Amino acid sequence: TLEPASERAFMHWHLADCYRTTEQPELQEDEYLKAIEAFIESENKFFLGQAYIDLANLHYGARRYEQSKRYFHLAVPVLEETSRTDRMPFVKYRLAGVERHTGNLQVALLLAEEALQLARFAKDVVAERENMIEVGLVHDALGNHETASEIFAALIDDNDEALKHRSAAKAIYFRARLIENLGNFPAAALGYQQAIPLLKVMNLENLAINAQLALIHMSQPIGEKNA
Repeated sequence: TLEPASERAFMHWHLADCYRTTEQPELQEDEYLKAIEAFIESENKFFLGQAYIDLANLHYGARRYEQSKRYFHLAVPVLEETSRTDRMPFVKYRLAGVERHTGNLQVALLLAEEALQLARFAKDVVAERENMIEVGLVHDALGNHETASEIFAALIDDNDEALKHRSAAKAIYFRARLIENLGNFPAAALGYQQAIPLLKVMNLENLAINAQLALIHMSQPIGEKNA
């Protein structure tokens, strides 16, 4: 019931953030939708663009890729109108992920490379390295394994600052996964073992769990794997 609409919009937006930190995604989605409605009503396009991104990212994390794509696309013209070019590398990065997960690999590659160039133009090292990982993942999905491996290796080797540690840990994991898929299980196991403690330090628990499960799977006899 708060008026004006701009105040109501921020209330819903901050509530959504509270539900995010307390892991209540359904309530979070509802508050984002209410915030978006109120930002539109108050003609606050500056924050409307970010609200679209937040909702799109929520859908992305839940693997609702079509919904995610819709809200990212809604965000783009609003960001352009309000000169929020700083958010474009992330939007293109996420759209590349959407297209990769839905099998549109050539489109994903174009978006990932565009996101990478935008991040470099903005001199955003963290965004640049995250986009390099996405480019590597797309190349891996396309069967360009050598190219993907080289990208991951470059991120692992260039790890001289704290802000690079997170992406380096992810690169170690994804390179190990690539090596496993190519059938080199001893080398993959070494990669996973190296990645797990680094992923945990970086609070990348899902990837750490995936690495642990991969190690368990590789340690099983062939007959048990196929059971």
